[in-house]
Amino acid sequence: MSKKFSIITVIFCYAAALWSCGSINDSWEVHGGGYFKYTIEDTDIKDSIGLERDDVHLTNSNRKYFQMETREGEGKYGNQFEVTINRALSIGRFRAYAGYSWMVYENSAQGILIEYIRDKEGKAIDSSYFHFDERSEDKWTANVNLYFQDCRKGECNDSLPPVHVTGRFRYYVAEDDR
Repeated sequence: MSKKFSIITVIFCYAAALWSCGSINDSWEVHGGGYFKYTIEDTDIKDSIGLERDDVHLTNSNRKYFQMETREGEGKYGNQFEVTINRALSIGRFRAYAGYSWMVYENSAQGILIEYIRDKEGKAIDSSYFHFDERSEDKWTANVNLYFQDCRKGECNDSLPPVHVTGRFRYYVAEDDR
């Protein structure tokens, strides 16, 4: 009886080990993906949006820009972002490009990105950017600082202060794209 029990136990443990490793290759590190965790200043909004492989386009020899586009309805609040950065070629701070960057706040109108925040004299005191601190063949990470036109009431209002978004971006490059 104990020999039979030992054999069954070994078979069960082996099967459990195989089953637990079955999804090990379904990760971001293999198929690509990541997240954008962010906070909207002066609100209670802290959220994380998952990024799929097709949500991020990385700078490479054929593409001279970086682009992150989240899908509609992702995260707790339904906020959506599209951010484009021209020539993000290395580690460092890169300005976001207003011409192709916007935010939808809780299903409102698209608020365009504001590249520079200026004081009353017109001097730039802050800007919208991604600060890449890791950029390797398999992972890109960045601190994020973005300002958008306030469109939270259903229409955009330039007389309101901009919506300030800060956060963290992490993206794992799919094995096929390395």
